[in-house]
Amino acid sequence: MSRTPKRPCEANAAELRAEIAEIERAIDAGAYRPGPWARLLTRARGASRADRRAISADVSRVSRKLHMRRARKTIAAQVGVIIEIAAAGLGDFLLALGVYASSNAAAIAGMAIWVTALQPIVKVATGTILGVVYDYAYLANGEPRFKMEYGSYIAQPRWARIVLHLSGAVGSPLGAYLAAMLVRDRLAATYWVAMIVFWMVNAINLGLLLGGIIGIKRLGVSPTIDTSCGAAGAEIREALGW
Repeated sequence: MSRTPKRPCEANAAELRAEIAEIERAIDAGAYRPGPWARLLTRARGASRADRRAISADVSRVSRKLHMRRARKTIAAQVGVIIEIAAAGLGDFLLALGVYASSNAAAIAGMAIWVTALQPIVKVATGTILGVVYDYAYLANGEPRFKMEYGSYIAQPRWARIVLHLSGAVGSPLGAYLAAMLVRDRLAATYWVAMIVFWMVNAINLGLLLGGIIGIKRLGVSPTIDTSCGAAGAEIREALGW
């Protein structure tokens, strides 16, 4: 019985490792240009789990080199989580203050902090449960962003990678919805602002998810795959063989 031939996008660990080594040499020489790494990751995501695990350390190492080509100020991932939890606590305080003082301004500020802080908290927690390791956090516009050890992500089964990215669509609307429920009978303006944010975030996330599934490379100012829902859509698209 003959073996089923590999699809063109599939590759084994040896082939992928050779491509990774070539990309790493280009990075070290300062000659790397965008393109090969994205194509390599597409092929790696379609490889067998054994092959993905075999290259996970190489993927993490080169991913880190690529990410650190920009002069980023990094902190430990655990410190980043603590900062986000502290921010969520501040949001809670402002919401409570808004209700106590009948201040829409304080309550809306608290809601905005919840929308911002709960997204990474939920996603990092989900990733950790699924076995994804976080290498470090870095500051972008004053807020911690979390960098995965990308090899630990690649090594996970497709369903886990999709769940991880979809979890990134939970925190922000959850923050808006919880704030709306908290002030519903007390601060009408905050309630309606929070509900508008809730539906807007959900609509954007749905658009990004569909964009990733359809294969749209860019929506707005960022590449679709750089967003949680866009990356989930891309994984679903690849799983369907589109």
